[in-house]
Amino acid sequence: MASGDGTHTVHVEPKGRPRSRKNFATVFDAASSERVPVTENGKRKTITILEVIMKQVAHKAAGGDQRSLRHFTDLYFRLHPEGKQELYGIELMRELGAAAADAIEKEEAEKAELEGRADGE
Repeated sequence: MASGDGTHTVHVEPKGRPRSRKNFATVFDAASSERVPVTENGKRKTITILEVIMKQVAHKAAGGDQRSLRHFTDLYFRLHPEGKQELYGIELMRELGAAAADAIEKEEAEKAELEGRADGE
C-alpha cells in the first residue's frame, strides 16, 4: 500500500490464515442445486437450476436443435451406458436415418415455402 505522496510503501500483514477457497465442483453443485420458481402447465413451483437447464436442452433437442440433441444424447449415454447396447446396429441406423430424412424434408419444405413467397411478391 503506498502513501499519498508515493514515496513510502507500507507493508500490511494479513490477519491469520487465509480462508480456503471452494473448488469448482463445490461451486458447481451449489449453483446447480439452487431452487428457482417456474410456471409449468399453469402451475407455479420451484425446481433446481439443473432441472431447468435439462428441460431447456431436452425441449430444444426435441425441436430439432442439433447441438442440443448432441448434448442430450451424449449425457443420456453417459448416464445410461447400457442404452448403447440396446440401440446398436440396425435399430440405431434406422432411427438416425429416419431423423435425418425428417430434417431434410423439413428443410426442403421451408426452402420451397420461402421461394414461393419470393415468387409471389
